[in-house]
Amino acid sequence: MPGLLRLRLDGLLFPRLIRGLHQYKEYSKKCALECLEETTKVDSRNIFNLLAQDNRSGDREALSIAEIISESSLLIIAGNAFHFHRGGSR
Repeated sequence: MPGLLRLRLDGLLFPRLIRGLHQYKEYSKKCALECLEETTKVDSRNIFNLLAQDNRSGDREALSIAEIISESSLLIIAGNAFHFHRGGSR
């Protein structure tokens, strides 16, 4: 697999996968930005609110907005896994 990446054959061999990956990245970025915007409007109780509070407090250990956005895809997957594990449905 590393050889495919080095030679940039991944896009040639798996174009739908690459497109889907880019679409999911954009989706997770959009979700993160919407959640971060929501945290400034109301006292929402989501993970993005907690992360943004640390950021707004000036804590040096806090994640930057760019870092929160980059972690949003993992948070979405983790939230969905937790929801379905608890017996949720789509």
